[in-house]
Amino acid sequence: MRSEGSVMLQRAAGTQWEKARKLGVNQRTVSRWESGMSRPRSFEDRDACRRVYGIPFEARMRAAPISDAAATATA
Repeated sequence: MRSEGSVMLQRAAGTQWEKARKLGVNQRTVSRWESGMSRPRSFEDRDACRRVYGIPFEARMRAAPISDAAATATA
């Protein structure tokens, strides 16, 4: 489940293509990281994510979940 905080960070950091270019990975990798299908494994990838997103990748994953009511209200 995506959180409100992670959605805001994803939007603020630009498109997946832009983030992929900054991170030196492909867009599919960014998509997997953002959806929670996988996580950055190397220290270098985690450090690059911190620079692009502005916070440690692990902190992004711990943001509070969006409630169904809030998601519906903003849609």
